Amino acid sequence: MSERNLILHIEDNAEIREIVHDAFVKSGFDFHSVESAYKAEKFIHENKDKILLVITDCDLSMGFIDLSPQQHNQPNGLDIILIARSVLPKNTPVIMFSGFSSAKIMKINGEEDYLGEILRSPKFNADFVQKSKGVNELVKAVEVVLSGEHYVWNLRI
Repeated sequence: MSERNLILHIEDNAEIREIVHDAFVKSGFDFHSVESAYKAEKFIHENKDKILLVITDCDLSMGFIDLSPQQHNQPNGLDIILIARSVLPKNTPVIMFSGFSSAKIMKINGEEDYLGEILRSPKFNADFVQKSKGVNELVKAVEVVLSGEHYVWNLRI
C-alpha cells in the first residue's frame, strides 16, 4: 500500500483551479486538480490508496442544486463527498471550497437545509471554506484538518 499524500481538488472554473493548484504546490503539497465530478470519481477510484484529502467546489456548473433523484442528472460537490466517503477511508478529510455561503439553502431528496448543516451532518462530515475568504484561508483550513481538527466556520453567515 502506498503512502497517502495526495490532495485532490475538484473545480470547474479553470482560473480558480489554477490559482488553488499553484498555492498548494507552492506550499509543498502533492496536488492534483480535475474539472468535473465525473473525472473526480474516476480519479478517486484509481487513486484511493494515495488520496490524503479532497477539496471540492459545490456547484460544478449545475446552477440550482436539488439532489432529489428525479431532478438530479449531473454530479456536484455533495455527490463528490459521498463518493469519497464510500471509496476512501472514513477519516479522509473533505473540504468544500464554494462561492456559496454556508447559509445557502440546499435540497437533498426534497428536504431543505442550510449547506453548512448538511456538510456537518454525519453523512457528509465535511468542512467548508467560502471562496471569498481566499486561497490562503483554504491552505490554512487544509493544515487544520490534516492536524485532526475541524476547521471552524460560521454555519449561518
